[in-house]
Amino acid sequence: MQRDIIELAIRRGWKVFPYIRQRSPAGQPFLWQATSSEEQVEKWFPMFGNRPWAIATGEEFDILPIELFGDSGIQWMVSSFPRNPTEITNLIHTDSRVTLLFRWPKSRLSACVDEWITEGVYVPVTRGFVQLGNFDEDKPVSETPCWLLNLIDPSRQDKRKRVA
Repeated sequence: MQRDIIELAIRRGWKVFPYIRQRSPAGQPFLWQATSSEEQVEKWFPMFGNRPWAIATGEEFDILPIELFGDSGIQWMVSSFPRNPTEITNLIHTDSRVTLLFRWPKSRLSACVDEWITEGVYVPVTRGFVQLGNFDEDKPVSETPCWLLNLIDPSRQDKRKRVA
């Protein structure tokens, strides 16, 4: 099962690596070696096949994750999204969270976004990772909608006000 999910992620072009249970990217020695090479995964698998795996995220990997934790994260999603996010983009389900995956925005995000934007909602915009879990292999990762960018990056709204 684990190997199947890893292979699906590689086919999507996602960079994967063995996940060491630490939240910080600095605590992920394999993040810097994230790969979509099946050969490299085969080398790692005997040592790390029973561990969780992750995908690399951030601008260089073209993935902007929105991590939702617990009831408060799900409630934020329900109240913030104009329609069900499962209709518009791919998600990863793990035991502890749901992660919405979007394409990295073409316009840059400000540095102030790398934080918890509300209780239960985390948006890591620096080089990071999300734990690999179940996802829909046929559903694309969609562009990040403008309304969501404005919601997670307050500086975008400030610029719009100055121009008006």
